Amino acid sequence: GAAPARALTLALQTLRSAGVASADVVLASRAAGPPDEAALAAAVALKDAGYRLHMPRAAPDAALLAELAARPVLRWRAGALAGLAWQDYGRWLLALAALASFALFRRRAA
Repeated sequence: GAAPARALTLALQTLRSAGVASADVVLASRAAGPPDEAALAAAVALKDAGYRLHMPRAAPDAALLAELAARPVLRWRAGALAGLAWQDYGRWLLALAALASFALFRRRAA
């Protein structure tokens, strides 16, 4: 977006609250020119917290793309990001509950 300092601060807060010890943060910003002092301070805070920051400018960073391609989503299931690969079975459970509730509405012989 146009406010990289706010994005980096939010990323830091989110990673800390999730308890993630190490992560890669990729900042895609449409801000032209060098980052302002607030963005630099937020970047330093991310680095000091143990996170890596990638800021590709015009073209995507080839090394970053290769590293991301080497980490498929299926590997996340065993790591700290297991929540991202979570399956939602709520619809199926709702269907089973609806079937079970039909027994409550049957007519009884008088």
